[in-house]
Amino acid sequence: MVDCLIGKDHLFKRSIILIKAWCYYESRILGAHHGLISTYGLETLVLYIFHLFHTSLNGPLAVLYKFLDYFSKFDWDNYCISLNGPVRISSLPDSWLRCQIMVGGDLLLSNDFLRWCVENVSKGNFYRIRSVFTYGALKTRAHPLPVRRKH
Repeated sequence: MVDCLIGKDHLFKRSIILIKAWCYYESRILGAHHGLISTYGLETLVLYIFHLFHTSLNGPLAVLYKFLDYFSKFDWDNYCISLNGPVRISSLPDSWLRCQIMVGGDLLLSNDFLRWCVENVSKGNFYRIRSVFTYGALKTRAHPLPVRRKH
């Protein structure tokens, strides 16, 4: 559905494939089972890039560059990303608590499970992921993308 909305010859799908490959093969930061980025999390990050910059994205390499550039500068220490934009991390526990109060505490996911999910990406992996985005952005800035001209 998102791919159809974006169009541009399946730019979203092609960009997801490229960025997943880059994160897995080039950077080794893809794999939730190792406490790294999950594929769904990565797709959310890519979709957010399209949400912000859709008019300037014309090819998968341009999406990769914008992805690396944006997330290498993102304030990961204080914010996380949702499709609605950055969310202050310090506000998350309050929103979880409000959710429990609103539904009477009868939730599917326990506090222990939620805490485990939050702690799944270790501090070491967090710094690794953040530094990979920065390194990737620097490398792509050093080698600008060729400009594609319409015929």
